[in-house]
Amino acid sequence: MKTKPLSPSLHGVIDYVFSAALFAVPRFVGLNKKAKRFYIGQAINTAAYSAVTDYPLGIKHLIPYKTHRTVDCINIAVLVSATFYEPIRKDKRAVGFNLGMAAAALVTVLLTNWDAVPELNN
Repeated sequence: MKTKPLSPSLHGVIDYVFSAALFAVPRFVGLNKKAKRFYIGQAINTAAYSAVTDYPLGIKHLIPYKTHRTVDCINIAVLVSATFYEPIRKDKRAVGFNLGMAAAALVTVLLTNWDAVPELNN
């Protein structure tokens, strides 16, 4: 049986890159102020729960790795739902960015080996 290719460590790297993209890209592509605020909130949220996940890139290991998967799934649903949020819905660039980020998050969750035991260095 093949395992999924993303280890807990690689998933952690992706989480922080994802957070940085949520924070920075809306500014570079010129999204409106309300959309930018939404994505800053999502960036902070993703970075925060990543920082407290029990995996190698977690800073304080408070939430189990598999619970992180549940939070990821909730965040994917939030991103998909945000497509209908007026400041995003009325801007084609925001819709594209939003759906792209939701798709990237979904692919990450689907390719992550959630059965791997994170090897922690503490």
